[in-house]
Amino acid sequence: MFQKLREQIIKGEQITPFLFVYNDVSELFYERFWRELMTLCAEFWVDTYSVYSLLRDNPESHKIASVKEFIHKGDESPRQAFQVFVFEDFGRLTPQSQNACLKFIEEPGKSNIIILTAPSLQAILDTILSRVQVEYSWVYKTYEKNMFFLNHIEEALMGDKKILVRYFFSQKIEKQEYLDFLKTLLYTLVEKWTHLHLHEKLHDDIQGIESNNFIARSIVDRYILEL
Repeated sequence: MFQKLREQIIKGEQITPFLFVYNDVSELFYERFWRELMTLCAEFWVDTYSVYSLLRDNPESHKIASVKEFIHKGDESPRQAFQVFVFEDFGRLTPQSQNACLKFIEEPGKSNIIILTAPSLQAILDTILSRVQVEYSWVYKTYEKNMFFLNHIEEALMGDKKILVRYFFSQKIEKQEYLDFLKTLLYTLVEKWTHLHLHEKLHDDIQGIESNNFIARSIVDRYILEL
């Protein structure tokens, strides 16, 4: 998620603020977002005390007074190589609060890394959008459903997976069929908000099959057994 940011830190450039646009599965996105951000900071010996955030689930954080207090921290010298300012769900800020951030976003300073997140661009002012690097993190909802697999996955989630077992364990299957099944499975699990522990692993396995020649059959067998 942060590879582009990592490269810019290494080059020592002043970093134009990032806006990460994610799909509607917010809990999954933020779990991954914060895990990877903390890993990135650790790589450069930046601790959690240098990471500031306006959290989406705190109504007070969206008020203009809170926003001004938050961005004022950017005037302070960082304790370490840099400091990070995260605005979760930036579109929830009122136009007045967004405007209060404009100068900070336009001139962040070399030691400040500013990251905005949002489920869409719709509620964000054009003056903000013109000053950020937009990165899309739409993953799960972009997968198309295979109706054959969808029906049998839903049956399996209700306790009857004999058709899936018979289909995959009794005949030769092409790689694309395995991918269609896994993508439909991920879509279904996200849609039904179930088996949360499998979502990110499923995505990684799909990418592995497509990019790194993971063994599709063994991966599919494992997920069928876990349903």
